[in-house]
Amino acid sequence: MHVTTDVLNSPAVAVLCGLEHAGLDLAVVDGRLRVWPVERLTAEHEHLIQIHRDELVTLVRICADGVQERLAERDGQAWPIDEAAYVAFAG
Repeated sequence: MHVTTDVLNSPAVAVLCGLEHAGLDLAVVDGRLRVWPVERLTAEHEHLIQIHRDELVTLVRICADGVQERLAERDGQAWPIDEAAYVAFAG
């Protein structure tokens, strides 16, 4: 699979939002994308995940707890983390 060089402008963003809207949680564990609860996963979801897997992994890692805080610390800024401004995926 090919990963879009600008993943934030890829169709995977809409896929990720749709999965979350459907009540699904995503995490990357040992390099593998995990999606749950399984009972909410449809055949269409599975198809979209297969198509956009690599981009979804990148997006989930970007949105992971702690990433934004580490970036703010690195930049030396007191960047406010507003839960409404990003998606956090439980592990």
